[in-house]
Amino acid sequence: MQTLIDNINTKFLDSAAYNDVGGRVFYRKATSPDYPRIVYSIITANPDNVFQRKGESVLMQFDIFGADSAGDAAVNTIYADLRTLLDDWQITIAGYGTIQFTWQNTVTISEDIVLEDGSSGVVHIAVDYEITYQA
Repeated sequence: MQTLIDNINTKFLDSAAYNDVGGRVFYRKATSPDYPRIVYSIITANPDNVFQRKGESVLMQFDIFGADSAGDAAVNTIYADLRTLLDDWQITIAGYGTIQFTWQNTVTISEDIVLEDGSSGVVHIAVDYEITYQA
């Protein structure tokens, strides 16, 4: 699984989505309190075996967080750039074969959080991708 995480990190580098959040892209938890940011994690992983081939289906969530004070346009731009980056992305990793990213759904959440600058409100967009492979 670490190979998949490493490939996702590489994919983000110098992308529009990465630049939109000032490089604040984290796996599992943010190490910076600054906004905007993207935090991604594995939600579920299930076997996806077909005949003699072993595979896996992974549901991964990419959470976009932005301060309300930055406005909807900023978060919507990050969302659009994330979708452009990951929708239908295919990579080949030794031992895993071809890995396919397929967008599943998006949920928008407003959170009432007091930020360091004293303002409140965070827009949270959760974007789910199914990642499948057969080795």
